[in-house]
Amino acid sequence: MLQHAHNPIDWRPWSNEAFAQARALNRPILLSIGYSTCHWCHVMEQESFEDMEIARFINEHYIAVMVDREERPDIDSLYMRAALLLNGKGGWPLTVWLRPDGTPFYAETYLPPRDGDRGMPMGLLSYLRIVSATYESQPEQIEQFASQLSQLLQQSTRHSPDSSTALPAAASLAQAAQYYQQNSDPFYGGLEGAPKFPSGLPLRFMLRYYLQGQDPGKF
Repeated sequence: MLQHAHNPIDWRPWSNEAFAQARALNRPILLSIGYSTCHWCHVMEQESFEDMEIARFINEHYIAVMVDREERPDIDSLYMRAALLLNGKGGWPLTVWLRPDGTPFYAETYLPPRDGDRGMPMGLLSYLRIVSATYESQPEQIEQFASQLSQLLQQSTRHSPDSSTALPAAASLAQAAQYYQQNSDPFYGGLEGAPKFPSGLPLRFMLRYYLQGQDPGKF
């Protein structure tokens, strides 16, 4: 949110207030999920989120919500699964259209600002206009899409090995710690290999692992 504070878009954090305003104004939510070291997230910010025409349309027709996937991996996981179900592919930045109750009904990843940019037939502004017009003129169609996608998400969650609410076993934590130790890059930092997209999750995990007294002699 701090990196996007200068955008002309009225970004909101993920909060009850944002959803309450969407319900009060009967507007869809435009959810953007990214992270600070994502190249295409910065490209989309510079191309689209700083564009006054696009920002004006978003502010007038949507409630815009920004989420950092490294701060809220739970939100990212849910809506990434929705994107995979819709398109068979995912990635960041993740752009998701939601009903005011948070139910997704459409998703894309990176989008250029306008039709034809970067060789893509449709740009973000066209998507924004089409979705907004459909939301206003055909709410029953949006509700149907959202309901069908919600059912698919529930089914995928029930069959997912990650759907358990149990805490990870000690052996799983030790295996993760060993992986990060063996694949750390002592020269450049982070993990070995390319591409170099730094993530704070491994570092926070290793610090918590150490503080909990798990093999402190190895750190």
